[in-house]
Amino acid sequence: MFLSKWSVQRPIAMTALIIILVMIGVNSYPEISIDLLPNMEVPVVLVRCEYQGASPTEIEVEIAKRIEDAVSSLDGIKHITSVSIEDEARIQLEFNMGIDVDVAATDIREALNRIRENLPDGADEPTIRKIDTNATTVVQAFLVGDRTQDDLYDYADDVIADRFSSVPGVGEVRVYGANEMQIHVLLDRAKLTAMNLSINDVVNKLRENNIREPLGRIQFDRLEKNVTFDGDFKDFEQIRALEIGKFKGKRIYLRDVAEVKFMSREVRSKAYVNGEPAARFRIVKKGEANAIEVIRGIRERFDAMVRNGELPTGMKLVWFTDSGAFIQASVDDAWSSIITGIILTAVLLFLFLHEPRSTFIVMISMPISVIVTFAVMEYFQYSFNIMTLLSLGCSVGVLVTNSIVVIENIFKHLDRGESIRNAAEHGTGKVIAAVSASALTNVVVFVPVMMMSSRIGQMMVPFAGVMVGATLVSLFISFTLTPILACVLLKKKSHSGLQEKSFLQRLFLPWDIGYDWLCRKFDRSIEWTSRHPKSLMLAVILLSLGTVLWIVPQVGLSFLPFCDQGEIRIKFEFPTNYNLETTNKLILEAADHLKKFDFIRGMSISVGDSDGGSGQVSSAVYIGQINLRTTDKFEREESIYALQTMLRDELSYLDNCRVTLSIPATFGGSGAEIRCVMNGTDLEVLEQAEMKVMENLPALGITRDLDSSRRERKPNINITPRRTVLQNLDMSANELYEYLLGALDGIEVGDYRSGARTFDIRVKNQKEYGEEQLRQASPAVKDNNPLGAEALAEITEDTRPVVVNRYDKVRTMWLYANTAPGMALGPVSEQIGKMAQEALPPGYGVRMSGNVELMNETATEFLQVILLAAVLTYLLIAAIMESWTRPFLIMFTVPLGFLGMYVTLWATGMSMSMMGLLGGVMMIGIVVNNAILIMDECATLVKSGVTTHKAMLMATQSKFRPIVMTSIASVAGMLPMALGTGLGSELRSSCGMGVVGGLTIASFLTLYVIPALYFIFVHDTAKPRRHLLLRALRKIRELFDSRIRKKAAPL
Repeated sequence: MFLSKWSVQRPIAMTALIIILVMIGVNSYPEISIDLLPNMEVPVVLVRCEYQGASPTEIEVEIAKRIEDAVSSLDGIKHITSVSIEDEARIQLEFNMGIDVDVAATDIREALNRIRENLPDGADEPTIRKIDTNATTVVQAFLVGDRTQDDLYDYADDVIADRFSSVPGVGEVRVYGANEMQIHVLLDRAKLTAMNLSINDVVNKLRENNIREPLGRIQFDRLEKNVTFDGDFKDFEQIRALEIGKFKGKRIYLRDVAEVKFMSREVRSKAYVNGEPAARFRIVKKGEANAIEVIRGIRERFDAMVRNGELPTGMKLVWFTDSGAFIQASVDDAWSSIITGIILTAVLLFLFLHEPRSTFIVMISMPISVIVTFAVMEYFQYSFNIMTLLSLGCSVGVLVTNSIVVIENIFKHLDRGESIRNAAEHGTGKVIAAVSASALTNVVVFVPVMMMSSRIGQMMVPFAGVMVGATLVSLFISFTLTPILACVLLKKKSHSGLQEKSFLQRLFLPWDIGYDWLCRKFDRSIEWTSRHPKSLMLAVILLSLGTVLWIVPQVGLSFLPFCDQGEIRIKFEFPTNYNLETTNKLILEAADHLKKFDFIRGMSISVGDSDGGSGQVSSAVYIGQINLRTTDKFEREESIYALQTMLRDELSYLDNCRVTLSIPATFGGSGAEIRCVMNGTDLEVLEQAEMKVMENLPALGITRDLDSSRRERKPNINITPRRTVLQNLDMSANELYEYLLGALDGIEVGDYRSGARTFDIRVKNQKEYGEEQLRQASPAVKDNNPLGAEALAEITEDTRPVVVNRYDKVRTMWLYANTAPGMALGPVSEQIGKMAQEALPPGYGVRMSGNVELMNETATEFLQVILLAAVLTYLLIAAIMESWTRPFLIMFTVPLGFLGMYVTLWATGMSMSMMGLLGGVMMIGIVVNNAILIMDECATLVKSGVTTHKAMLMATQSKFRPIVMTSIASVAGMLPMALGTGLGSELRSSCGMGVVGGLTIASFLTLYVIPALYFIFVHDTAKPRRHLLLRALRKIRELFDSRIRKKAAPL
């Protein structure tokens, strides 16, 4: 009350305060960064341990299980996921939200130190890396040119990567497409054998003659000098001229039996862009850095390198894709929806008010509230992202409702003949309680949201914070600026004689006639409701039951909608025994098939690595991936899913390959929507169950891109030393091992320095093909006769698993799938889980991971949030109205809102997502506002002496106009967001569509359900109160009296 009074009496002082607040908001705007998502601290730590030469099964037993046992007792562990592949174990530790990841990493390091001596001798020291979920890839670029792929990769890794790394905000630059450059000593096996030399002889000579070490210091007088033994190789000629032995009295030099070349280590991956061989860059931002600013800095560095001619002749940089375009376009589209919502709301309100001054008074509250909210965002360090802009978009229609109620009441007082100042002061003061109650309900419903602790829940916190800030600012503006502007702009109505209608009144005459007709129809319908309240409630109950039993199951539950970012990823997985050249050839052929599609703007190819989810192999020579950059979604008629179908059909000729299509998830990654984990002790049992599910699931038609972690076992050659033979030759197993290692992968024997760079020196046999190279090798000599490998070792073949997965310390088999078009994630995942459980014997389990686990976890938390929000709303209204019964009637509008949400989602073919549930929480605070207005007006009329039922009838009829106006304002503000088609609109639409439908249907039903419930449960004071107990007692007394009279009659 004091705000409105003080504003009217001290308008300049209050206006000055509002101007200051606006200036603070304007000043805060440039300080707010732009990003795709709010920062989320997800405590995840990755432990990696290399064990060269070990099979996945050996790594599981020797490394993965031991590390799991060591860390599983740490506090806060949520999940342990381990992947054992050739040469390496990867253990991902996910902690509960709220755990300090730095403390967790320290605890893990201490646990690993305790078991270090229990790991195999040949295993490297385990490495620990904290995974920052906010450190996402922001740019993909390529280096192409008329050079070899080795040269491109070397220049990219040595020069360009450092240039990009120095850009502020860049956390890491990853280079793909070849391997590190080395000095290779390529031995001619035949010449080496002919001269009675072995690989070990060469290795020892190189190690003995490539030494550069400090020797100490020499001190004299007052000075000292360092002394260094400078015995390393200075050029290739020194390496070639190294004497490695003698044969028949002649010196043998390295150049006699080997070539010395500068080349990459064995290439296990390749990269292409738009058909050209390339080196690929993936530039990752720091977790706390702003994506748009980082991308801008990278682009400036990129352009400067091209403009200044920093690249060698023949080389060219290609900018392939960046997330900045999508982020900026999403933000711009969100702002467009907000501005469109403000304009649409203004136009619709003008239709009701017919007067530009009053429309301006109401509308000015929206932009001012939004601008002042910028200061709130800057204070809490929120960025402009999908969630905060969605919150601002949702608040647009809500912000204006407070001012609508205030201005409507000011007009009522003006109609009574009051002066402008009195009408502004008293009109605002009289509705402060009702407006505060309706506004504060928008605040209290978000208190539980701000306490959410799940991974997705933390992402919702900025949404709630912005909504709370905007609502409180709007409440302040409606009690201060609205009465001030009313005093300045409105005129006192003249009641003397007939006045000629103004131009606007004549212009809106058809609208007024239609609106008056609607009001008369509504008045009649509400009068019918007063006579037949039970009939109306029966119809509403039947409608609600039909919705719950039939529509809700069809709508289903989903996680978060995918946004069309104009990118499609195609993963290829061939049989595990394919080599890199075979995979490379087949993927290039597939790329040629795709060139015919006009919607493809760019194509990059990775052979040997791909984007993989939990339990999947992402780096192997039989794997590859094609990334397609498509036209923007508003430039084509087809949806991104239709494009996927076209690509899937075109690649159907690949019958010996698993082809999986995906689009980048809005929240990072590109893994499958559904990840079903089957766990148990026996890997063969899990594989049998997986094959059964993979065979039966496609027939249901509920999934696409079905895949699993089961892979064909890879052929493996085992070399088992014959120890007795080795002992007779005075040869150790390690000597045989080093000989064979040099024959195949090679042995590192030291460093070669060239300027500021250092390269490994690797000794190996010249490239040979086929298994015969093993059998023809001669690791030893006896009586001047070479002995082959088969004489020293037993050579056998078997097959081994490509990968062994474990989840929470149990062996697992993973199933991956995406939902088919029109299918909701919840029902599909339930059906897959049921089918997997049926395929497993007792003692084996099934659980969901990834998006499904997050969805179920968030949905459970949202259920608690919705219940708590409803309770807080009830308690708030009860406290303001000082009544327990009236708020109880008001809360009946909440289920009406959810009824409208589900009907709308069903009609539009959408499912209830996590964003929809967030909209449902917000809707709780909005749908009760109309009921509050009706109940507050009814209570005022009853206090003035009007009978209860008549008061409800009059209150509903008198509040019809403000309810229609506020409802239209709320819906109109969100309509552009609900119907938007721009980039990033999928997320906003999944929230806005349900809220718009819920508000529309709830607003309509509230006008009938609240009066009907009031007529049923509240006694009409115009009629005598009839107590059932008194009537029953009166009946009993009458029966008793009649019996006495009958007995007394004969007497």
